Amino acid sequence: MQNSLKIILIDENIAFRAALKSLLIKEYNAEIIGEIAYINELRNIKNYNIANIILIDLVMPEITGIKATIEILKKDSQLKFTAITTYSEKIYHNNLIEAGFVGCIYKAELFNQLAAIINSSTQNENITNKE
Repeated sequence: MQNSLKIILIDENIAFRAALKSLLIKEYNAEIIGEIAYINELRNIKNYNIANIILIDLVMPEITGIKATIEILKKDSQLKFTAITTYSEKIYHNNLIEAGFVGCIYKAELFNQLAAIINSSTQNENITNKE
């Protein structure tokens, strides 16, 4: 990749973030421009709006990833959020599409699905509509 893929990781699990960060850097030459535990810290990241992908855990204390994403997209509609979740029910997936997510990765299949998310983000595709 000529241009570095810029990614923000949002998950309160430090070990999970560290493993994901290591994989993204090693396998995809990604630049992690921000690593935060909670969505309300997003605006503290300098140039957060240049991220190609924002990977966000949907289960967080205080506010769900879906609700937080909806609120942020009202102000910054160009951001590209990809959900990281353990839920695979179709109704839940439909909620993600309606909320404005461009992708969804199931934690159990994270390493298998990551390449598709990376590829679709670099091609400006909406992976959530592909099933």
